[in-house]
Amino acid sequence: VPMYQALVKSYNQANVRLGIDVGVKRVVAQLQRLGAEGNIPAYPSVLLGAVEMSPLNVNQVYQTIAGNGFYSPLTLVRQVTEANGVLLSHFPYAVRQAASNESVYLLQQEMRKVATAGTARGVYRYLPKQQQVAAKTGTTNDQRDSWFSGFSGDYLVTVWLGRDDNKPMGLTGASGALNLWADLMIQIMRQPLLLSVPETIEKVWIDPVTQLRANSACVGAQVWPYKKGSAPKAFSPCVTTPVNQAHEWLNKMMGDN
Repeated sequence: VPMYQALVKSYNQANVRLGIDVGVKRVVAQLQRLGAEGNIPAYPSVLLGAVEMSPLNVNQVYQTIAGNGFYSPLTLVRQVTEANGVLLSHFPYAVRQAASNESVYLLQQEMRKVATAGTARGVYRYLPKQQQVAAKTGTTNDQRDSWFSGFSGDYLVTVWLGRDDNKPMGLTGASGALNLWADLMIQIMRQPLLLSVPETIEKVWIDPVTQLRANSACVGAQVWPYKKGSAPKAFSPCVTTPVNQAHEWLNKMMGDN
């Protein structure tokens, strides 16, 4: 299963396998760089999202993703002024890079696919297709918690639904929180999510069957983004090279005779 599909379709096993290969401690460290607060034990269950976080803290993590990998702490107050507008105090922005621009770009691309073809595709029951967004659903065991986080070009919103007594609600992230998120975003968002491609990213035709290089003539071929130098080097059999054309012509001639 390619990783983009695992994220888009929420295939947890594939994501857990990746996390184990990378190392749970490294995953936790990156999560904290993105803005997760508190002591997070490096247990494999973390890879399934078994971390206690408030909606505000979840929003902080997604804010870093929406901000192209730059962390800026969320705050309720930016400045205090008098009634006549005179500034009394100001809380400056504090920004630091928490993840590489190209890595976050690849993640943003996959989160857009989550919204168009994955577990969050229900947002386009509310939003017009041209209003592109990136999003991710979340559902806990027995459907006790329904989560949805997503962003457009101008707003980031996180929605959580749950009961005070922690009993199941019967709602997934897609059937519960998504609807509130979309209902709010259709009222406030004005700018679609337009991603600028970093110079360190290249786009390559790929045959999704073999996951090797392809071209536009290959049936079902798609253009996938890669960090430069990381794309497959080998070509899919669907790519017809001059050598392959010669072989095909000889085989045809021999068959005809």
